[in-house]
Amino acid sequence: PLPLPLPLPPPSPHMSETAEPAETSAGIDVAPADTSPPAKKATLPGSWRECVDAWKKEKPLQARVLEETYLIEYSELRIKLAVDPQSMAGGKLLQADMRKRFLAQFEQLFGFKGQLEVIAKEAPNAAGPIESEAATLGETLLSVKQRERDIAREALKQRLTEHPLTREVISAFGGTIETIDFP
Repeated sequence: PLPLPLPLPPPSPHMSETAEPAETSAGIDVAPADTSPPAKKATLPGSWRECVDAWKKEKPLQARVLEETYLIEYSELRIKLAVDPQSMAGGKLLQADMRKRFLAQFEQLFGFKGQLEVIAKEAPNAAGPIESEAATLGETLLSVKQRERDIAREALKQRLTEHPLTREVISAFGGTIETIDFP
């Protein structure tokens, strides 16, 4: 047989069963204590990558758009991004209404009150609005993550190739490793 649940303790004489203030014998209203945890203040993460990763937990599809951007500036006052007009990010973030939605999400998720500026990435030889910044755009977060995955995959292949068990099997059967595939 299952154990019976324990009975609830009797209500406090200073509190009514509802959450409304109760009157004590001295005629003083006693309000119930607030037992909810204090609200966590949203703050902008320390780096662009941390920002996009935190965004991805809440809004993965929008975060994917942000991964395709080129970061120019990231601060409490302004986030400035460049996008390839032909990319998914460019198709969305170059539209004023979509930028407003992203800005609202920045405010909701991180309490960001600054400017969100998105500009089109020009071809390196084109004289465009970001000509001086074009040389310093670097990589998108998406390409950085892909490069990191490729490096990790190559390191794993190298470790598998050099593993003592792999060497033993090759020696025992006189074989060679032609390819190593990952799913």
